[in-house]
Amino acid sequence: CQPAPVQAANVSNTEYAEDRTQVYQSLSSIKQSEYYVEYNMIVTAYSLDYQSCNKHPWEEGYGVTSSGKKINRDIFASDGIIAAPKEFRFGTKMHIEDWGTGTVYDRGGFIKWDEKNNMFRLDIFFDTKEEALQWGIQVKKVKVFL
Repeated sequence: CQPAPVQAANVSNTEYAEDRTQVYQSLSSIKQSEYYVEYNMIVTAYSLDYQSCNKHPWEEGYGVTSSGKKINRDIFASDGIIAAPKEFRFGTKMHIEDWGTGTVYDRGGFIKWDEKNNMFRLDIFFDTKEEALQWGIQVKKVKVFL
């Protein structure tokens, strides 16, 4: 999927932070170590269905992430595909409670800082619409590896 561009959270005016550690620690983390910063995040799910991606399989760009990787050719659900705000670079590793470890390959229109809840939103990829719907919307502890 190549969702609508992400609007930047009110934390950084740059495309990517030069020093990720400093930016991550300046946000509302709940735990820090020399290897990761932990946050509570709103975690939703998506799949390649039209409702998630607004594209049909025959349309150009179907299944292509914002990083340019094509789902089910270059990367797979088992790789742990994560859509994250642009404060987190492509390739950033994250561990999401009750889901596992994955890599940021994608962005999304609603994947940004949630001002109402004062936390980031993430979207995790599932092979089927049913699995994505079963995940729903959850608040999870997320370790962002430095």
